[in-house]
Amino acid sequence: MHDKLTDDELSTLDAFLDSPAVMATSMDVATMEGFFTALAIGPRTVMPSQWMRWIWDMDEGEAQPAFVDADEANALMQLILRQYNGVIHDFMDSPASFRPLYERNPRWRPSAWCEGFMLGVELGVEDWTSLLVGEPAWIAPFNRLGTAEGLELTAKEGDAEFWRSQIAPSLQKIHAFWLEQRAAVPAGEVEDDFRFGNGASMPHMRTTPKVGRNDPCPCGSGKKFKKCCAIAGQTLH
Repeated sequence: MHDKLTDDELSTLDAFLDSPAVMATSMDVATMEGFFTALAIGPRTVMPSQWMRWIWDMDEGEAQPAFVDADEANALMQLILRQYNGVIHDFMDSPASFRPLYERNPRWRPSAWCEGFMLGVELGVEDWTSLLVGEPAWIAPFNRLGTAEGLELTAKEGDAEFWRSQIAPSLQKIHAFWLEQRAAVPAGEVEDDFRFGNGASMPHMRTTPKVGRNDPCPCGSGKKFKKCCAIAGQTLH
């Protein structure tokens, strides 16, 4: 379960995700790896039961795949979980050496990868509040390359290569930030969530008051959080 997917396995998984068996809104494997990266380095553990449905339907999380039979379902689920576990173990073992899928194979697009990362942030956006508000520059590369608004601005500015160069440094900073935050939580002030594929527990903690997506943004802009610092990195106020 910890072995990285081979190129052939990635192609098999991607072909299924692009088949009539799933919605047109399903992720591809690059989007999925970006999504898993945000979950792996974020503020808390998110269990597969919470994120799996978004693989099949990025918009609503409601559509379900039409597997031919149980064997196909098991085989594809194993590939997905191996990709998830592989990202987790990369950051556990050597975060500085992590290379996104689009760097390993030009077939995959940085924009799809960054879209997946932003979807991972969105899945637990309230828990990401302290970083989104305090360090918006770290989220900027993913916003600029992975959202419609960001891509429009990037095309206008012609600075896609700059933002691509900032992805790896931002990943290291975000990973270190949440690692330090989790380590700093005093005993008795955490919720323990089982970390899939590791057998260890990681704390679920919050360093700032919870901010809902429809609450006023804590930056004071007057906008709703989901329209402001939840997509941090773009000047919206």
